[in-house]
Amino acid sequence: MQHMTEKERKTRFTGMLVSYGLDPLSAEACTRALSWRGDNGGFLKRTKPSGDDAAAGAWCALMLEANPLKVGVGSVMMLNNDARAVYDAVTLAIDDGKLGGNFWKLDRDRVKLEALGVY
Repeated sequence: MQHMTEKERKTRFTGMLVSYGLDPLSAEACTRALSWRGDNGGFLKRTKPSGDDAAAGAWCALMLEANPLKVGVGSVMMLNNDARAVYDAVTLAIDDGKLGGNFWKLDRDRVKLEALGVY
């Protein structure tokens, strides 16, 4: 199998989310809410992205499914209109089952705790 660059992996991931029924803006925001390098690559970023409203909305929606203990109530309440639109779109896609399941695997800490039988 040929090695893909980070840009190719991001493009492929975004395209996959769009094919599952997520709008392109929300799919791109989900891509930016994930880490792509290092030990945390493939997992959600440890904290909500700052300075990127759409990615912050996607991160909140995905992290509420992966590990709700990491998301404060204020994080969701204080989302601006752009972030709220992405949050609503991602949440609706999750609730409709368009994005599948097993979102707990997106949080590195939860994966470790599940392996230990703690969570």
